[in-house]
Parts: sequence; structure tokens; C-alpha cells
Amino acid sequence: MQKIKVINLFLLIGLIFNSMALAQQDAQIFSSRNKATVQNSPRAFASFTIQQPMLITRINTYHWNNGKGTPGPGKIGIQGIGSWQAQGKPGMYNAPNAEWWAYPNVMLNPGTYTVTDSDSITWSHNMQSGGVGHFSVYGRPASHNTSTPTSGAGTPSIRVQSQRIAFGETVIVTYENLPGNSQDWISVTSASKPDNQYGKWTYTKGNKNGTFQVRDLPPGQYQARLYFNWPSGQFNVQGRYSFEVVERGSHTSPSMMQAPGTGAPSIRVQSPRIAFGETVIVTYQNLPGNSQDWISVTSASKPDNQYGKWTYTKGNKNGTFQVRDLPPGQYQARLYFNWPSGQFNVQGRYSFEVVQ
Repeated sequence: MQKIKVINLFLLIGLIFNSMALAQQDAQIFSSRNKATVQNSPRAFASFTIQQPMLITRINTYHWNNGKGTPGPGKIGIQGIGSWQAQGKPGMYNAPNAEWWAYPNVMLNPGTYTVTDSDSITWSHNMQSGGVGHFSVYGRPASHNTSTPTSGAGTPSIRVQSQRIAFGETVIVTYENLPGNSQDWISVTSASKPDNQYGKWTYTKGNKNGTFQVRDLPPGQYQARLYFNWPSGQFNVQGRYSFEVVERGSHTSPSMMQAPGTGAPSIRVQSPRIAFGETVIVTYQNLPGNSQDWISVTSASKPDNQYGKWTYTKGNKNGTFQVRDLPPGQYQARLYFNWPSGQFNVQGRYSFEVVQ
């Protein structure tokens, strides 16, 4: 009996030192957290940007919930990549399960990514975080001998631009790494329908990467579903992405920008990684409405006083700007106000890359 206790003690010590060694190997990549008073229900993207391939080891979200914490941890995700069951730890004043920790150990290529949280109602945010949910991301530079698959390096995937989409907005389905059969196909349908029933759909026509745009979806719960090689592939779903279409002005989750007219000016494109040849769709919201507010899409390496393809918004507070034929590379969509008095002061930016 004494021998068993000693062995268990050594095992426990070994686990502690192993966890300490892991923690020492990674570092904080980004954090929106601060010590100011918080409230529930974030209203802006929880996004972070990496400039080199990184192994994401840990993600933390905070759920103060007026000191009540949460009954238990849910899932933390990276939009378009995956979601992971979190572990709960007490927060300030022992608020139960206020600290959520997930350990994805997933490799990401350079780009901008959005963190999601399964309990947006209790997720904490404040003015100091810009309405972004309090979160932290940890990781380390990718090594050549890391065996974790790199995002976009071969696994078929499907996603749309947000988990919550405003009614009237075009749904942009992005698919990547398909096998290339002429009759691989995409369907966007009600989430309640079984997999052998489809809604609006298209063949991918042999394209391994691309987009499919769906317009005029009424409010409701939906899924984008990916199928291979009809008819031999039958109705076996190879990938799916759940989202909802909501009335404009209804409550937004942290994975979605604010509904138009309800908050801070914002700018985004449909994905942090866009296939070469795909149209880049820049969406802007909540602008002040000056006739010479303007948008630029340019190389990420250019300073803010240099611009690429651009347009005036012509007094529109919400809208889109489409850019075609961008060669592979790193880019930014940048938002400026009221030229020339606003000068080159960037009011919002979104980083993305165009890939082969």
C-alpha cells in the first residue's frame, strides 16, 4: 500500500512538471483582457492576428457574469477551424467556472482569426476591450517537426463568414481542400432538415477551393453542408457549418459584428484566407455617413498613407466593396473617414491573405 502511494505521488509530481514545462514553451499571442468593470454579451469580433505559422496551445475566455460565473464550462472555438471543450476554473472572488481554458493544439497559418464561445450571454466584455469578449490566446512558432496538421493544408472544410448573419446580407460559403470531383457539391438548408434533403445548392465543378453565394435567406437556423462526388458519394456529409440569419438590430453574439447602426464603425472581409481568383468582399458597418468616408484594400506592408484599390462610400453607413484579381499575398482592408480632413487616420482595419 505504501509503495502504491509513493508511485502515485511521483506520477502527480510528473504531471505537474510536465504541465509547467508546456506552459513555459508557449507565450501569450494576444489578449483583450483588462481589469476594468465588465458586463455580459460582447458586441464585436473576438479576433487576433498572427504574422507567422503558429501552434495555438491555449485559449482563455472570461465569464464573470456579475459574480455568478457559470454552471460549467462550454466550448471555445476558432471560427472555421474547430471548437474544443473547455475546462473551468474559479474567477475573481471564487466565481465558479468564470475562467474557461481550452487546449486546441492546432496549427494556424498567418492571418486573422475569430475566437468563438458557446456561452455568449455570460462572456465578459467592456468599453476598454472595445466590446470584444475578454479572451487570451497562447501559442508558439511552428517547428518543422510538429505533426499537428496545418489549417488549410489538406483537410476539407466549409464555413460561412459569420455564425450570425443579418437578414438581407449575402451568405458567402467558403470551401477549401476538396478532392476536386466535378460533382462535389454544397448545400445551404434549414438546420432542421435531414442530410438527404437540400436547399440552395451548387456543384463545385472540380474546384478544390472557392465560394458559393446565397441571397435572400429568411431569418432562421441554417447549415452549410459539404458532399462529395454525387451520386456515388450519396448524402454522406463531409463537413458542415451551422449559422443563423437574424433580423437587423437583434442581439449579436461575439462571433458577429454589431448589427448596422448599433455600434462602433467596423470593417471586415469574408474570410482571413481567400483563394486566388475569388472576389474579395469588404463589408463596412456603422460609418458616420460622410460622402468621402473611404475604403482601401492594399498590401499589408504598405504604410497607412499609401492605398491600393479604393472607393468612397458616398454617404452610405453600411455596405460592401468588391475587389477582384488580387494576386497571392498579405493584405489589409482599411477604413478612413471624411477625406481630406480625416487625412490618413485609419479607423478600422482587417488583415487577410490571398492564397494559391
